[in-house]
Amino acid sequence: MHAIYGIRHHGVGSAKSLLLALQQQQPDAILIEGTPDANALLPMANHTDMKPPVAILVYNPDQLQQVAFYPFAVFSPEWVAIQFALQHNIPVSFIDLPQEIQFGLDNQNVPIDTDPQTNPNTEITESISEEIHIKHDPLLYIAQVAGYEDSERWWEMMIEERAASGSIFEAITQLMTSVRAELQLPEDMRSLLREAFMRQRIREAKKIHQNTATICGAWHVPALQTEQYKPKDDADLLKGLKKTKTQCLWIPWTYQRLSMQSGYGAGIKSPQWYEMLWNERNNAGIQWLVKAAHLLRNQNIDVSSAHIIEATRTATALATLRHLPIAGLPELYESAISVFCNGHAEPMSLIEQHLVVGTTMGSVPDDSDQTPLQRNIDGLIKRLKLKLTPEKELIDLDLRKDIDLQRSHFLHRLGLLNINCGEKTQQYGKKGTFHEYWKIHWQPEFAILVIEASIWGSTLDQAATNFVLDVAHNATQLDTLTPLIEQVLLADLKNAVVGVMEQLHNLAATTHDLNQLMNTLPPLTNVLLYGNVRQTETAMVAKMVDNLIPRIVASLPIACQSLNEEAATKLFDLLLKVHQSIGALNNEQHTTDWQMALVKLSDIATVSPLISGAVLRLLFEAGVYNIETLEQRMAFALSSTYNALQAATWLDGFLHGSALLLLNNHQLWQVLNNWVAQLTDQHFDELLPLLRRTFAKYQPAERQQIGDLANQKQHSNPQHIPPNLHPERANKVLVTLQMLFGD
Repeated sequence: MHAIYGIRHHGVGSAKSLLLALQQQQPDAILIEGTPDANALLPMANHTDMKPPVAILVYNPDQLQQVAFYPFAVFSPEWVAIQFALQHNIPVSFIDLPQEIQFGLDNQNVPIDTDPQTNPNTEITESISEEIHIKHDPLLYIAQVAGYEDSERWWEMMIEERAASGSIFEAITQLMTSVRAELQLPEDMRSLLREAFMRQRIREAKKIHQNTATICGAWHVPALQTEQYKPKDDADLLKGLKKTKTQCLWIPWTYQRLSMQSGYGAGIKSPQWYEMLWNERNNAGIQWLVKAAHLLRNQNIDVSSAHIIEATRTATALATLRHLPIAGLPELYESAISVFCNGHAEPMSLIEQHLVVGTTMGSVPDDSDQTPLQRNIDGLIKRLKLKLTPEKELIDLDLRKDIDLQRSHFLHRLGLLNINCGEKTQQYGKKGTFHEYWKIHWQPEFAILVIEASIWGSTLDQAATNFVLDVAHNATQLDTLTPLIEQVLLADLKNAVVGVMEQLHNLAATTHDLNQLMNTLPPLTNVLLYGNVRQTETAMVAKMVDNLIPRIVASLPIACQSLNEEAATKLFDLLLKVHQSIGALNNEQHTTDWQMALVKLSDIATVSPLISGAVLRLLFEAGVYNIETLEQRMAFALSSTYNALQAATWLDGFLHGSALLLLNNHQLWQVLNNWVAQLTDQHFDELLPLLRRTFAKYQPAERQQIGDLANQKQHSNPQHIPPNLHPERANKVLVTLQMLFGD
């Protein structure tokens, strides 16, 4: 007997029926649609520590962009067939066109015969496009003929949610044979090669075994009837195909990624629901509703046992009206919305995440084939007691604790290798430099990133170090090395620090671009400030900072002159960052040198108004200029000597991030008030958008205080009222200020 079972990839009904059919047939060999590259991995599938969902990763070690995933869930028919074979000591193998050939076809750019873009004829193109659509999803075509809009819903009703039956495969064979015969769709070259290769493997198995079972996608069943095809034709078709080198390994998979494209392009919408159907078909609906109720209760939605009973009855009634054998996911979903959520669908998003798609992540045995780097990373995850799941989880690392410090090093090292399983985040309201907050998670795609990173070393420390040194060696700009040195120190890559710092020093010594020099200082300052917290050696960084600041100070007054708007804005941002960094260093000499450079800058007339305004405020806040000097310079900057646009730009620089200065100093407020009052209507209309942008950068509470201050008519103390105050004119100013600052 030689049986061919047409299944739906990851179809729970197909899996149950297949298991029943295999038990009845008791084959002496099982052939499965899948890549033969991975045949050596099949015995590992029966390992006690192999927990689906898992996937076979096939990749080209010479071109890591060539990769294919073959995922399996516990309810996948292929997985069921593999388990049946291994448990009964039956030979099992994959028989699809190997990936080593398919990768070769990719390199040769083998054309697809039915590509509509290759045919300029519009009518033919439309016809071919329809054919491609039908062939890509023949079930949708069949479902539409049967009156359904959704192929998945039709297949679930006809196959997945029905009781297991071995005879269903005969009906599937007849159905697909009729569809392929009636449609007569032209096959693309890759499909022809795949089916020819599978027929060859089936013929070879028949020569050795008397009772074989072949499991493949339902569409391929008619094409695998070997007696209808000549062996010579298949051999001629496959002759001369080029191969590439491939490697394979088992990796964990997730339900969230089960719908991603695999080696055969299959996917499902509701893996968590399918798992419930697989485990206990008759009670799956009740279990789903009970779990949904628990999830909603956790969201403070009142769902009682009575609600669950009523929802079960509603789902059953809907299934009866729709002539379904059991209530499916649409019926359960609709009943939950109606009974649990009072008709509101918004709370169901959490249920969809956990009970439709699911958050399950599989695992593979420790002794499965892995790259040395992957093995080292897995060992570090276990030793550091990190729980990596598909869902992002927020963790708080206290860097005073040794294990949390090591976790931080681990996450930073992965980040250097572009394996971003951790995302550093800011938690508002949380204080203390001893804490780091990370959102961590793990995705199956990281497996190929780990393989790619393996070229740098067999351990995470070694790989990250070698990668960093290579980047440093090839760097030609300070902008490349500036963020790198901070990451290296955060990752505690002691063997990389010297090499990166030497290259940073060499580039800084030959760089005359002030922007690059200024951009280098803040990250180095952060290292000095927080190095002790992280137990990081910072002596080399301190020496670099001591050499860098004098060069910035010497170049600043010249570099800030005669700049266009774009260049002035960039230098303005850098100036504020450098000022903050030098202040944080708390070094008297550096502070004095920096302030002297700002004083020189404030006396240069050709400096951009944006920078000039910021410099004046910084010097006032530092106590270098007193209030009288500030008033004089501010009055001059806002006088008619400057045109209105220059004055507004100057004010933008002066007020940037300094609402408290304006709120707490009445004299400054009065100078600003006088300037606004003397603006002409035309100038006011021109400047209003720019000034509103300036004040929009303040916090809402600060803007509210400014608005309240603008609404005050006068101070109650008469000595503060100017003797020549004209009330009507004053009210006009207040109205203008209210328009300027907003309500």
